[in-house]
Amino acid sequence: MTTKKLTGILSLFLCIICLVSCNDNDDNFSPITLEYEDPQIKFDNESRSYTLTPFSKETTPLFIKGGDGTYKVTNENEKVVQVNYHNGSLTLKAKEIGRASIKIEDSSNNMYILSVVVKYRTLTHKAFTAKVIVKGDELTSEEHTELMNKVGNSYPINKYVFTFMNAEDSKGTVDLYYSDNNMKTGNFEKEHIVLDEENAIPIKGEYKLSEYYRITIKEDNGKVIDTFYITKNFLPLLNTRMNAHPLIQYCFVRDLTAQYKQDYLALENAYLIQIAE
Repeated sequence: MTTKKLTGILSLFLCIICLVSCNDNDDNFSPITLEYEDPQIKFDNESRSYTLTPFSKETTPLFIKGGDGTYKVTNENEKVVQVNYHNGSLTLKAKEIGRASIKIEDSSNNMYILSVVVKYRTLTHKAFTAKVIVKGDELTSEEHTELMNKVGNSYPINKYVFTFMNAEDSKGTVDLYYSDNNMKTGNFEKEHIVLDEENAIPIKGEYKLSEYYRITIKEDNGKVIDTFYITKNFLPLLNTRMNAHPLIQYCFVRDLTAQYKQDYLALENAYLIQIAE
């Protein structure tokens, strides 16, 4: 009698498991993911994040995949980002600095949360070596040596971090990190300069600087505290091959002639060229 009862209970238990398994298979949808229309471009569904600047244009559509297909999209911070959802795809348009969570869910309780960050674009340049150019035919050997040392040690900056605060990337703030671990912040303006051959800046021998970005750094009160040029055109002058030094991207050039001309009357030109990535 006991054996029959046990057999019946076991059979009932197995039937329940089968029924539950069948129901699970019916509702076993793939997880919700986001994809671009172009299969060659992969969206990172691991981090589930998207970064925009306040000046970003409306994004390329992201298509919602997986789940049961009955999607509901909720924007939890409409002040930061505008979400446009239509027929299974969504686009994003930045509105202001901040963070927002975009929740995608379906009627089967599948859920996907996309984290959106709107922030200013930043760019970091690390300076890892420098070249000094001092020109003056009437300079004594002692004066030339003094100038080489003074110019070489005049701006011991190891890193520049630019934060761009307009759509043209021509204004913002810059953090200057010095070799003694001090840091200074200023407001910068960037201007693209293109000079013809007649007005190009002579640097060394026949080499002239004709195209560059002029960076002017000011304090909050408007006082100019630094001016330098950013260019790629100095690489031939430095006898540096890009394929031999893949980190080299830019030269940061300071014309320090006026700074030392009063003490060294025979000085014609003095340049500090930082090589940066």
